[in-house]
Amino acid sequence: MDECRFLLVDAFTDTPFNGAQIAVFPDATALQAAQMLSLARELNCSETVFIRPAEDCLGELKVYSPRGECGIGSHTTVAAASALVKDGHITVNSTAQYRFRQGKQLLDIDLKNTPAGVQTQLSWSVNAQVDRYVPRSEELQHILELGAQDLETLKA
Repeated sequence: MDECRFLLVDAFTDTPFNGAQIAVFPDATALQAAQMLSLARELNCSETVFIRPAEDCLGELKVYSPRGECGIGSHTTVAAASALVKDGHITVNSTAQYRFRQGKQLLDIDLKNTPAGVQTQLSWSVNAQVDRYVPRSEELQHILELGAQDLETLKA
């Protein structure tokens, strides 16, 4: 590895040196996992994003903290899209939609050109998990620190 371009992105803010500072490598094609970890440790940001080519979307995201590979994060996905816009890899006339992949998860990014710059939003679909557990009145009183007189039981 001779030279590898990266950008520092302040995610979730339009003010420099605020927000979540994230390093983004727009082209991590030649980097191996050990090199990505080494770079993440050297830069010492909370997260460092490496974008690799992918056939089914704009790019595959590999995210590392100084301790190792990380899971999906909205701030890292937003930072990756912002870096690609700033670096000229993607353009946004008025609005645009792109997709990244991290692991098996596809992440949709909506971009909008505003007077303040390009606004980036992550859209993420999840499958809801419904928990059918209903605590007994005594348990609920204990959890909420209520007395017996504070709960009313209605039967249908």
